[in-house]
Amino acid sequence: MEGNGGSFVATDPKNRDIYISQTVVAMDGRFQLVENTGGVYIPASEVLTIEFIREK
Repeated sequence: MEGNGGSFVATDPKNRDIYISQTVVAMDGRFQLVENTGGVYIPASEVLTIEFIREK
């Protein structure tokens, strides 16, 4: 999956906000980029666990 990058995770231990520049959706068992989205901002208070899923 290709994107334009620009995703960030804050490095301040007191503020671990996340910004994901590309929004994806699972379609037909694969991840597809969603066009015309502004990315996703997730404040640290909303994060309990992060799971990385490898595309098959």
